[in-house]
Amino acid sequence: MYSEVLAPAAIGAIISALFSYQAARSRTWHAVLMVGYGFCTIAGAAAVQLFVTSTAGTVRRYWADMFFLALAIPTVLIGLEVMEARHLGALRDIDRRITVAVYAVPIITLPCAIVLLLLFSAGHVLFVLVETAVLLPVAVYGIELFIKSPMRYTRRQYTNAIAIQVTGFVAVAVGGGLMTTEALTPAEASYIMVGGAIFVLVGGIFREFSIGGAQYGNEQCTAILVDRSLRVRLTTMSGALESKRDMPSVKMSQRLIDIYREHILQVFATGMPVLVPVTSIDPTGRGSRFRLDIKPLSVSRDRNVTSVVVIVTDVTATVEATEAEQVAELLERVASQRDIAEFYLDLLAHDMANRLQSIVMSLELLEYQHRLTPELSLSVRNAVDQVSMATDVIRNVRAISNARHSKEPLRPVKLEAAVKRALLIARAMYSYKNIDVRVVVPENVVVQADTMIDACLATLVSQCVKMQPGESASVRIEANQEDDHVKVAIGDFSAMMPEIGDAELAWRFVKQVLPQAGAELALATEIANQYGGSLTISTNARENGWPRIHFVLKIPTAEKALKGEEHLDESWAT
Repeated sequence: MYSEVLAPAAIGAIISALFSYQAARSRTWHAVLMVGYGFCTIAGAAAVQLFVTSTAGTVRRYWADMFFLALAIPTVLIGLEVMEARHLGALRDIDRRITVAVYAVPIITLPCAIVLLLLFSAGHVLFVLVETAVLLPVAVYGIELFIKSPMRYTRRQYTNAIAIQVTGFVAVAVGGGLMTTEALTPAEASYIMVGGAIFVLVGGIFREFSIGGAQYGNEQCTAILVDRSLRVRLTTMSGALESKRDMPSVKMSQRLIDIYREHILQVFATGMPVLVPVTSIDPTGRGSRFRLDIKPLSVSRDRNVTSVVVIVTDVTATVEATEAEQVAELLERVASQRDIAEFYLDLLAHDMANRLQSIVMSLELLEYQHRLTPELSLSVRNAVDQVSMATDVIRNVRAISNARHSKEPLRPVKLEAAVKRALLIARAMYSYKNIDVRVVVPENVVVQADTMIDACLATLVSQCVKMQPGESASVRIEANQEDDHVKVAIGDFSAMMPEIGDAELAWRFVKQVLPQAGAELALATEIANQYGGSLTISTNARENGWPRIHFVLKIPTAEKALKGEEHLDESWAT
């Protein structure tokens, strides 16, 4: 057995087995055609075996030549179908009779060549002429169809695969002719034919397994061929050429054409391309964004456009990426302007706070250095209190802004130490009051927070002290750990507050009793939110006709406990 026989037989077996499996799975026409081509390749191996074992001029050689000619018929027809010549012929407005003639040429010509081969001794020369006259024009016909088809707009990879297969068919035809004319040895000519078969195999695999529609980066394209009646004649929406009106891809394409009929009619009337920018009209119902490029495809002899091709490009991913970049740039500008505004606001607030503090010092100096009447002394004291309240508001607003935009990473903080630091702050602020504090906080409770937790706790303790008139105040702080968070109750005092079940109304009452509490409580709430927690107000048992209230601060626990002891930060107390 010669290698020139084994090689095509092996290639044919591979093609038949591979595409038989694919045809059983996908049931595509292309896979079935490739199976047929595999059998033709195996038959070609048998023809080569018959040719190389026969002597020129003998009956056996005539049989070998006839076998070659007969095998050329299915090979040419399969080649035309692989190139989808019928669809593309219609797509290019080629007269249907021409396409029929291309299919009919091998069926009519090759049997006639067999008869002539039996009648004339120089039949092998006739064989080459017939083969050249049939196979090569058919290959050129297929290439021409694809070069001028809308596939070049949407599926260039698909077109390249077809070009590879056409090259393979041409190689098979040339190799067969060289073998029969004995221009090359049977082995050399057979290798050319085997190479052509491999090209057909590679192109077929590329088409069948790798291509499901063209993709250029994030964009997907579809070509739709439309005639003058605005009927879809062909579409590549599904990844293959489809023309049957009952196919879902054809129906969807027709829906798109109906939406943009005015633009298509404009192309038919003027012969000029029309570009429809990005549109949100989506016939698929998936919320996609499209760009339409409508171009004239074929023109009659009287210069009238007979068909147009609509290139539909799905630009959803590209548009979303562009919009995301624009939003990011806008947010960056907003953040930059916000930072600038915060800088000047902070500078103004700092200056105002200094001026107000200067006023407070001047009033206090006036009160202590001069003998004022009780009425005037009370007025000065009220002015000092009002200015102090304004200073507190500015300080709290600045603290809220810093807390909201703080980028300090959260870390494990020992709650007991934070409570001690908060009490130091409160005692320093209200040194003129006797504050009775009861603290029930387990030593091993650790929360996920930052340095602002001291300010949060101190603010709540401060509110409790303010709401208790007189020279003394009572504050109770109790913490309980529940699963992945800690609840800290601060207050538990008797206040002139009606029994209110609605937490929102309770908040309003507290703010009504202490008007300046709004900014301070907003600060504590913002800090709690930064930690992923919350701040609420709660009431419990009544005392002397009034309920006892307390603030409830909820903070997530840390992932792991702190090791070692924490030291008090005395700087907060100053």
